[in-house]
Amino acid sequence: MNQSKIQVIFPEHFYVDGPYPLVKAEKDYALSLKNNTYTNYGGNTTSVNSYVLENETFKPLKNYIEKCIDEYAYDIMKISRDTKFEITQSWINYNNSGQGHHNHKHSNSVISGVFFIDGNEDNPITFHRDDSRAFFGGNFEYNIEEYNILNSRTWVMPNKKNHLLLFPSTISHSVNSNNTNKERISLSFNTFIKGNIGEVKRLTELKI
Repeated sequence: MNQSKIQVIFPEHFYVDGPYPLVKAEKDYALSLKNNTYTNYGGNTTSVNSYVLENETFKPLKNYIEKCIDEYAYDIMKISRDTKFEITQSWINYNNSGQGHHNHKHSNSVISGVFFIDGNEDNPITFHRDDSRAFFGGNFEYNIEEYNILNSRTWVMPNKKNHLLLFPSTISHSVNSNNTNKERISLSFNTFIKGNIGEVKRLTELKI
């Protein structure tokens, strides 16, 4: 394919960083939360504590995540620093063998993220194309000879230990059943806006 003939506009965007030097105390804290969980649709369990990044043990990790959010929002997406992105809820997911995450989006959030604490790269996260953004004129099922980032309905991001993944909260994602004997442990979180967005003259200004 002649790549020079393709110009990509309005792409989905993801931010990947790592590895973060997770210490034993941080991993032990994540494991301790497994003592108080609830079960999700895909069979995996989630910590009842949904503000885990507020714990003092996770303070270095939270600082790291906040720096990455700032780089993503301000340096890459070029959003004005008048708009702040604050972490809201944060929780731990546990996937034992045979357990997955159902397909879902994160409501009431702007940027969402996943930090992979432990697991196998054979148990990645899958992102799903919105049908309203289907390529070539609507919601058709074409026979594809070779998949790429332009024609795929799903895209897999590997589960890399101690790596962070940030993405727009509007993107659907799921995790297939864990087909390994190693437990998959991840920290997920949401963010919301604080500060000023929009413009006075365009009648779009919000002060949050």
